[in-house]
This record gives sequence, C-alpha cells and structure tokens, in this order.
Amino acid sequence: MGESAGGACGISSGIAMEATGSSSAELAELVLKADRLAHVAVCNPCQISHYIRSFTDQKEDHTDAEYIARFGFDRQPE
Repeated sequence: MGESAGGACGISSGIAMEATGSSSAELAELVLKADRLAHVAVCNPCQISHYIRSFTDQKEDHTDAEYIARFGFDRQPE
C-alpha cells in the first residue's frame, strides 16, 4: 500500500476499510489528518464480500476484519 512517514523502519502502511456511509469517510479523513502520507482505501462492500466468500462461507466480525486487512494487502485498492 502507500508509504507512510510514520511507518516503522520504512515499512509501507495502509488502511483498508469497508464503505459504511459517512462513518468510513470520516474515519479516512481523520487518518489522513494524522498522517498525510498514509494510504487509506475505502472499499466497495460487494468487492470485499466476494473476496471473503472466495475463502469461507462464515460471516463473523472478527474474521471479516482479518479478511478486509488481507484484501487490502492482496489487492492494494486505490
């Protein structure tokens, strides 16, 4: 994902999140205010859902969070 000045040892950092209306946009704004070089991707929920279903049929919040992070790493969305 994008490079961040705040990343440890020059490791790229980024955040992928599912679009949830205004909440995700507000969170993305806060992250960018804190670190203007951070890469923040607000992702289409359908794309994430299809991605998760390619691995599992289970739908649970804690596993969804792991798969959203994995989606961000694998797909590196804009």
